[in-house]
Amino acid sequence: MKNNLFYSLILLLILVLNSCSFLEQKEPKVDFEIIKQKALDAEHNTKLDSAFYYLNTISNDENYIVDNRVYAKLEKARLYYLQCDYIESEAETIEAIAINTNPVYNSFLHNMLGTAFQEQRKFDKAIEQLDLASKNTTDSLHNAVIQSNLSLVYLDNEEYSKAIQTLEPLLNNKALKDNPFYFSKVIDNLGYAYLKKGLPEAKTFIEKGLLLRDSIDDNFSKIASYVHLANYYEQQSDIEKTNEFALKAYSIATASKSPDDRLEALDLLIKNNSNNKEWYLKYAHINDSILKDRNINKNQFAQIKYDATKAENKAKLHKEQKEKLTIAIVAIVLLSLISFILIRIKNKQKQLKTVYDTETRISKQLHDELANDVFNTLTFAENQDISTSDNKEKIIQELDNIYKRTRSISHENSSIDVGEKYNTELQMLLSNFRTQHVQVITKGIDSITWNSINSSKKIIIYRVLQELMINMKKHSSCSVVYITIAAADNDLEIKYADNGVGFKEEKFKNGLSNVENRIKSIKGRITFESVNGLKVKINLPI
Repeated sequence: MKNNLFYSLILLLILVLNSCSFLEQKEPKVDFEIIKQKALDAEHNTKLDSAFYYLNTISNDENYIVDNRVYAKLEKARLYYLQCDYIESEAETIEAIAINTNPVYNSFLHNMLGTAFQEQRKFDKAIEQLDLASKNTTDSLHNAVIQSNLSLVYLDNEEYSKAIQTLEPLLNNKALKDNPFYFSKVIDNLGYAYLKKGLPEAKTFIEKGLLLRDSIDDNFSKIASYVHLANYYEQQSDIEKTNEFALKAYSIATASKSPDDRLEALDLLIKNNSNNKEWYLKYAHINDSILKDRNINKNQFAQIKYDATKAENKAKLHKEQKEKLTIAIVAIVLLSLISFILIRIKNKQKQLKTVYDTETRISKQLHDELANDVFNTLTFAENQDISTSDNKEKIIQELDNIYKRTRSISHENSSIDVGEKYNTELQMLLSNFRTQHVQVITKGIDSITWNSINSSKKIIIYRVLQELMINMKKHSSCSVVYITIAAADNDLEIKYADNGVGFKEEKFKNGLSNVENRIKSIKGRITFESVNGLKVKINLPI
């Protein structure tokens, strides 16, 4: 009787919603290729705000396929990078990685994230990401470009020997040799690394890079060559030659409207001509203009995202028409009352099962991991002469192993601080699973107002993430884990993604039933996806 009533109410709700569907006015989806071309044209005309606007219409619209949204997010990350907003570039790239299911994009995404980390002087993270980018491509030229980017990390970090070790093998890369634009960068950067190491080949390589750039009319890249030659002559204390090449770099940077390169050239001129006030004034003026322009562009990008979100929310408000609203509300209220009763009964059963499964798991751990080891240690102590140093050392080692396993089991099932230090405890939980083989990237934990979430939900969030990470460690064989937490309106969204084996083993899938039961016990929603690894999306009411 209860089931019939339940399904009748669902049918009523479906009929009401279907009767309203003809009133909905849905915005027609614009073809991806059209918007993509508009963004490219806008960037070509240096209208970066327009390019960002077009890409933003795609990046978060689930009407577009995932590949299109990943492309849009990657391009937005690149535009942020061009405006020196490296934090937003990093955030946009991580969001793209979290939703990406296409291996073709992996190398480009990790390369973008690596360069964003480099500019923030997070050199270890930059190297990790560029290594991942290299492992995810089979294209010889693209891999050479990644290695070139890696050398820039070493140069920025003053690890000149590592930069040389990275660049020298690229001199024999055929694909790179066939592309003078990228090959000239490798030669010039290698010359600069030689210069920093005081090696005599420095000038030869810098000049060779300049000739190659001159042969393809790459005037913009010649700025770097001239700056490096100025650096060389500065090292030789030849002020006249230093000024000559610094002025050449400044001239091209001015013609190319590249303020950062103008500042670099002026810096050289100021250092070697401290009495020239004109260069001081130019430097100050250009620096002020850069800050002003970038702040304007940053505000424009933020305004575009805000307007898009506002328009989206407004469209949602108009989906349902007033004359159908009353019927829908009545149906929802009736359905909610019946569902509440049924869900409470069902959740109680699931909660009991969860407790039973947890107790069973702890019991199995105690038996498998501790009882046998304790028995073996006791047997050894009874049958061996423990006064000898070797036997004594062995017993101490076995007892230490038992102690560590006991602590591990205790930590997995210990009480959780749900007060002011909750976010720190959550961060520590996730960081404990980071190893030299597994990288764990998190986003958003510190941005959540945890004090507004009740303690029971915080405990379940902690235990759910713990279960996911334990399953990852046991079964996933992944190298990267991404976890993002975000709050919107009255909803908390948690996304987990790794690049492991997914659901290839049935025991791995079954191990996640505990996670599902916990989430449903607090009226949350959870979805699993096993494509190119495991992806889990959790939504909780807060």
